[in-house]
Amino acid sequence: MFYYVGTCEDNTCFSNSLLNCNRVSWIKEDDKAIWHYNVLGNSENNACKIEVELLKIKEGTIDLENLQGEKMVCSVDKTQSEYPEKDISKCSGLLKRVSKKY
Repeated sequence: MFYYVGTCEDNTCFSNSLLNCNRVSWIKEDDKAIWHYNVLGNSENNACKIEVELLKIKEGTIDLENLQGEKMVCSVDKTQSEYPEKDISKCSGLLKRVSKKY
């Protein structure tokens, strides 16, 4: 089976894709970090599964650099406007486990 994964260029595209759990990929860059998101599809309870990867830390301590390249999978409500890493309690994976130490 092949799945087409689109690419978003901005937050509006990404937010609209979450409404239907459309498989898209998006790189978000802000002052503190660069994140890569992959919408994997539907999850339980009207949510989407999103793979989150921390590509680069731009601001913070040297210890945080250990998180670069790590991933986690998060369950995000389709109507939520927050990014997956804002509520880490709904995530699982190495990035979540390692980030709890910092």
